Amino acid sequence: MSMCSKLNNLYFINKLKNKIDQDVILFGQDGMSYYGKLTEVDENNIAVLHPATLSSTNLVEIQNPAEVAAVENQAIIDLCYTVGFGYKIEADPFVLPNDDAEDVPEPASPSQVESDECECNHDALIDKLEDLQPLVTIATLGGFLIAGELISVKQNTAKLKTEYIFAPGGDGSTLFSINRVLVNLEAATAVAS
Repeated sequence: MSMCSKLNNLYFINKLKNKIDQDVILFGQDGMSYYGKLTEVDENNIAVLHPATLSSTNLVEIQNPAEVAAVENQAIIDLCYTVGFGYKIEADPFVLPNDDAEDVPEPASPSQVESDECECNHDALIDKLEDLQPLVTIATLGGFLIAGELISVKQNTAKLKTEYIFAPGGDGSTLFSINRVLVNLEAATAVAS
């Protein structure tokens, strides 16, 4: 799968549609993170985010792999390139909570091998993931490491009660206050326990 391949997991997109009017964080296969209130998912699977209720700003927060943040009035994202989303967010995920500062684990260093010719076997990866439960870590395209308790695996998605999420870039930034994540397993590159 090349870096510009569409992931096209309609089950995943339909699950996101159930989060309209909720604060969510979207993880792109390019390593971008978008935090805001999901206000629309149109017939072309384009999501529209407006400022989140729990944001530390009054704008949509966007972070790139180099940990450079931007804020905008709205963000429009093609969901066919989304590797996961977080929901049940308790506070701004880009802001370090004071009481959790010493509990942040060191990020792992997943190897990043790029190949134009690779046959992916997601079914085998999903079987392994189910064998590893309950505590798992899933690495995705874009360099995200999502760790937590595996709740369910359905139609190429994994639902986790989140322990931590490492976003790509620098020494690895950690996203906080995200209780649940749905990972598009079409974008999974590795699983661990």
